[in-house]
Amino acid sequence: MIIKYSIKNYKEYKNELLRIIDLMPNIGVEQDSGTMVSKSDWLLKREVTKPYAALFFEMIKPFFSFIEKKYSTKIKVDNYWFQQYLKNHYHNWHTHPYSHFSNVFYLELPKGTPETEFLEKNKELKIKEGDILSFPAYMAHRSPKIKVNKRKTIISFNTTSYEVRV
Repeated sequence: MIIKYSIKNYKEYKNELLRIIDLMPNIGVEQDSGTMVSKSDWLLKREVTKPYAALFFEMIKPFFSFIEKKYSTKIKVDNYWFQQYLKNHYHNWHTHPYSHFSNVFYLELPKGTPETEFLEKNKELKIKEGDILSFPAYMAHRSPKIKVNKRKTIISFNTTSYEVRV
């Protein structure tokens, strides 16, 4: 089950989130597994509070409320990180073990930059900037190679449900 949720007021946060991310250390990710990302904070320790965190989590509060109400459960964030992709960058097939759900928030998704693809073929989702894509963490997915000269920025976060209410 894949859920698409739109953050209605994301534009109020977009420029400030990008400004904060632009100030972060320029840590690219190149791995033998076939990942090429221009900038990310994935390699920072989980215990490090990231400067965009408070603003980001304030913006996506409605998403948490929606999920908790729809599924009668509480959720917690296990980990979060941003990734920026430039032309010819990609993130190969992978899953997110030790979490229930993976979530991708599309902060920048210019025309011509690809959205997340799933190994299991699903219907076209028509993702746009300001959307969160939420899916079971065991689903293999990837960010295909960018073929245009534009930057794509996402903030990913893994969540686990707890305290199910019936």
